[in-house]
Amino acid sequence: MNKERLLLVVKFLDMLSVKMMDDACNDLDWPDYGVVSDLTVEIKRLAAEHDNGKEKTESIMIHDLKIEQQYLDSLIAGTKKSEIRLNDRDYQKGDILRFYSYKNLKPTKYLFEITHIHSGLGMEINYVVLSVKAKAG
Repeated sequence: MNKERLLLVVKFLDMLSVKMMDDACNDLDWPDYGVVSDLTVEIKRLAAEHDNGKEKTESIMIHDLKIEQQYLDSLIAGTKKSEIRLNDRDYQKGDILRFYSYKNLKPTKYLFEITHIHSGLGMEINYVVLSVKAKAG
């Protein structure tokens, strides 16, 4: 697939609203609601690789993540301000985290913005600490 087609697909996926993605996933009975967001991330990564790093897509990603209910409750209450995750999604400062409880696998209305990313010192390889703040959504 050439760069132009990849970018066209990225633009199309970016135009889809969160509501449309959720409805489509519900209609298809998909257990993982993050399929479209994950696909967008992968396409953008491939497009960037195709450019050999010459051009970086500057957009904020919404990462759909599953989480235990107790940790989600702490994030919502503001008592938990960070999340440790495997860095398999190319997290960037400013990206949005949208969590799904393992309990009901429905998206929450709460969004969290990544304010800082720590990796390296004190962390296992490929893991990061994402500092987050609640975002009005």
